[in-house]
Amino acid sequence: TQPSKVNVGVGVYMIFVGVVALISSLAAGKKLAEVREALDSKRELRNMFDMHDADGNGSLKPAEFAGLCSDLGVVVSYQELVACFNAIDKNDDDKVTYDEMVAWWRSWGSTKLPRHLGSLMV
Repeated sequence: TQPSKVNVGVGVYMIFVGVVALISSLAAGKKLAEVREALDSKRELRNMFDMHDADGNGSLKPAEFAGLCSDLGVVVSYQELVACFNAIDKNDDDKVTYDEMVAWWRSWGSTKLPRHLGSLMV
């Protein structure tokens, strides 16, 4: 039997979504590398985190994280921001804690991508 036009359309759409997700992941990996390279030390990470934790609650919301990236000279699109933020927000609570930032920061060598993004940069 031949696939219906709806099934073919859904299949093409799913492939498109997958390609867009892959491209976003690659772009996010590059942006995270820029952020990581701009942070020379754990002390600088702490200072930048505290400076952008506008409400002092010990975590960064996406807008606060965007400000941190901007102040480091890393320009991110909305899609890149979401992908970068989600890569660091390990418990998916829509905020990045200092501990999550440190874990992300430590997961990099001085110039290596973190394990979860490194395989995408081949």
